[in-house]
Amino acid sequence: MKKTLSVLILFFIAASAFAQVTQDEVGYIQSIWGKDKKDIIKEFVKLSDSEANDFWAIYDKYEEARKEIGKERIKGLSDYAQNYKTITDAQADDLVTKTFSNHTRFNELLSNTYNQMKSVVPTIKAAQFVQVEMYLETAIRLAIQGEIPVIGDIKSATKK
Repeated sequence: MKKTLSVLILFFIAASAFAQVTQDEVGYIQSIWGKDKKDIIKEFVKLSDSEANDFWAIYDKYEEARKEIGKERIKGLSDYAQNYKTITDAQADDLVTKTFSNHTRFNELLSNTYNQMKSVVPTIKAAQFVQVEMYLETAIRLAIQGEIPVIGDIKSATKK
């Protein structure tokens, strides 16, 4: 009976965590810092009026592409959520390969955006943007990792 109850509790915790993971990243940022992401960037990257238009035009394109990468990350997490109890070697390999690809695409996007930004604002301000963006991305990744079970956790819990 204890084993069954433990499995049910773990299942509901995992299901709840996966539902939270799929919440919009912008909503997540607002819930942590109480601000819109753009407001956070504005707070740390002080732009003159002449710099702002070009910077925000590049930023808006960046955000559009970043959100697409985020949707792919969420799809991968959703796939994992559906299969984590019975995940095969092939599925685990596919998951890890897609995760690496997702991280690579994000880093390439951020690097390209940095190069575009430093052509329209001082390099220091472009670097500040990257620093804040990496901080936010790391916080999101940490929150996600903290909420998903490690492969095999459910199986281990049922054997006890």
